[in-house]
Amino acid sequence: MSSAWQSDKPIVHDKELDIPVLYPALGVSLHLESLTPADQPALEKANELVLGWLGPHLRWTYNSAFPVMQPFRPSDLDYAQGFTRLLDTRLQGLPAEAHAGAINLRASLVWDFSIDCHGGELETAGSPFQYRFFATVGDSPQPEDILPARAVVRVLVPCTWPLDDFRARSIELARALPVRWGNAGLAFAGWELSWYREVYTGVFAHSRRYPGFDVGKYTDLMNELHHAMRTVSWLNFVGPSLSAVLAEKGQPPAPTDVLSVSREGDLTIVQAGAAPEPGDNNRLEVPRAYVQADAALRPIRLKPPIDFHGAWDEGTTEAWLTRFERRWE
Repeated sequence: MSSAWQSDKPIVHDKELDIPVLYPALGVSLHLESLTPADQPALEKANELVLGWLGPHLRWTYNSAFPVMQPFRPSDLDYAQGFTRLLDTRLQGLPAEAHAGAINLRASLVWDFSIDCHGGELETAGSPFQYRFFATVGDSPQPEDILPARAVVRVLVPCTWPLDDFRARSIELARALPVRWGNAGLAFAGWELSWYREVYTGVFAHSRRYPGFDVGKYTDLMNELHHAMRTVSWLNFVGPSLSAVLAEKGQPPAPTDVLSVSREGDLTIVQAGAAPEPGDNNRLEVPRAYVQADAALRPIRLKPPIDFHGAWDEGTTEAWLTRFERRWE
């Protein structure tokens, strides 16, 4: 499969330093059920799949536990499964009155933990090849034996990657993990650790024109995104927990002339069309398959009011979240 959206050219390029900043990409984003130490084998399997997919293309790693950029090593991905071992707060030999303080200390160690790998020629350069693992501690009314984790795995590859292979690998990765929800399709690959303003303004401008691109926002919305999908895309993965929510609301996804609905293990996959579509708001082109996917999955899709911050405000965020709710016929 091929299409006009398949380009290896950056969207944003710093002319003064001659460094690419932001690329269009094919991306798979998988938000996970609350992790426990029992999920280490699943993360290990996912790491194997990621390394087999884009390991040779990765060059640099940023690990929040050691906040400096270092040359990529395949073992860097081991920190994702190691994260799960820190979630167990069953503490031996401490008096009961010390547990709350010890649990809070443990939570501070895993708060906003990230592994960010990319394939740029320079450590500061953008690249369409990326692996991201981000996790934090979720809202919890009281200390628990296992800290409630909110985690996401993202993989990005160039838009020129063979689409059939991207689809197959995305589904294989989703099957390996305890997925709550996920999507795969057109996305943005920027290195905001070096180019925060340039990446977010570029994403803001581009996504407001092309509705088929997922902005990929997650870092400060992990609790909200534990309960709702950020958006629909070409492939949409719904795990058992959110499938139950759809069933309770009497709205299990159903196939149409442009939607296919299938099962892979315990995942429901809603595919919107034969290939990803960027759309173009300037030309009043909004992918009809995405409109139908949004309608089918709206009970579990993120709702306003939300503020993505940066270049966004509540109004522009609402317009993006609800962009498929308008009637485009």
